[in-house]
Amino acid sequence: MFDMSAWTEFKNPEDRTNAGLKLRERFPLSSHAVWRVQTKRRDVIGLLEEQNKMRVPDLVPLRFKRMSANASPSTEGARRSWRTTSPAPLPPAFRCSA
Repeated sequence: MFDMSAWTEFKNPEDRTNAGLKLRERFPLSSHAVWRVQTKRRDVIGLLEEQNKMRVPDLVPLRFKRMSANASPSTEGARRSWRTTSPAPLPPAFRCSA
């Protein structure tokens, strides 16, 4: 996890670039693809069941249905906003597959 106490504001773009290059040496792009499961990781299903205790029981199935549905509806707003504000083509993640 990144230590935010070391956060600094840079006086000029060169300082920001140099700081970024130092961080890239410490965290190369290849390290971004590595995922290590934490040993003390919470059980995801247990977490959802715990949260369900505080929810309206009749709405719990709807919650699970929405979580398991296609992610496309959640990105539709971003797609629409990109079309209206940017002259650039859509990034691949926001392109319609149909």
